Amino acid sequence: MNETINEDNVAVVDAPTAVITDAFGVAINKGDLIVFAVRKGSSQWLNKLRVTGVTASSVKGYDPEDTLQRAKTLRQMKTVVVLDRAVVNAIGDV
Repeated sequence: MNETINEDNVAVVDAPTAVITDAFGVAINKGDLIVFAVRKGSSQWLNKLRVTGVTASSVKGYDPEDTLQRAKTLRQMKTVVVLDRAVVNAIGDV
């Protein structure tokens, strides 16, 4: 934690930012594009999520392909993978 003095000579302590990682230990940050496994019956597929917020126990975001951009919250990080940032920058939100 960092302590700073504001203009009123009051000590202000910055709270530590939440760090949550994907299945491979890569930190998930706001703005990242992640994929996560979904299973319904015997069918399995990957969904995308653009991260809008990170807490100590969950990741919030929306599917960039969803026209309504409904909010989703993920709490299970075992099946989440951050896409390579260089690849995402090259291809965009596809």
